[in-house]
Amino acid sequence: MWRPRSPNYTLTVTGVAKNIDSPMVQQYNLDTEQQLPAKFVLEVGYVGTRGTRLAESRALNRAFLASPSNPINGVTTNTVASANLQARVPYQGFTPGGVTRIETYGFSSFNSLQSTLKRQLGHGVYLQAAYTWSKALTTVTGGDGTNGVFAGGSANSNDPNNRRARLGPGRLLPYEPPRGRLLVAASELEEWQCV
Repeated sequence: MWRPRSPNYTLTVTGVAKNIDSPMVQQYNLDTEQQLPAKFVLEVGYVGTRGTRLAESRALNRAFLASPSNPINGVTTNTVASANLQARVPYQGFTPGGVTRIETYGFSSFNSLQSTLKRQLGHGVYLQAAYTWSKALTTVTGGDGTNGVFAGGSANSNDPNNRRARLGPGRLLPYEPPRGRLLVAASELEEWQCV
């Protein structure tokens, strides 16, 4: 039985877009290596990833801004009061943000320049230094602000209908180097040991 609409009603619904598609991720790289004097070896490479048709959820029932020259359902002011928000949403009877649609319009890109300088010191011992400069962009973020591309994250912004406004930096998980330990390779044992 259908219940009558109330300002305190918390009805939500999630639908799937009729044109949902399979996600696609493309990975590409180009590396070059050059031997330098004094047994140094320099490696420089480009690594890229491009994701298209990524799954995302988009809130369709956002409250519009009302004004005296642009009233919405008779409301001319904007407040955060529940009744005011409920009156300014396009789908009456559902909570603001309570109508979402799963779509495959998500996009991500990752580009990096990676460099490594190595030198063989002798007896199987190597010295190596590496540096990576990278940038990740995405339209899909997780609920906690992390990169939600592979988790089917949210694509909401101030205007969920403006896909360009959703593109922003993707958050990469920071690398935590080990602390208080030194890894040494022993060439006689051919394995890593913690010392």
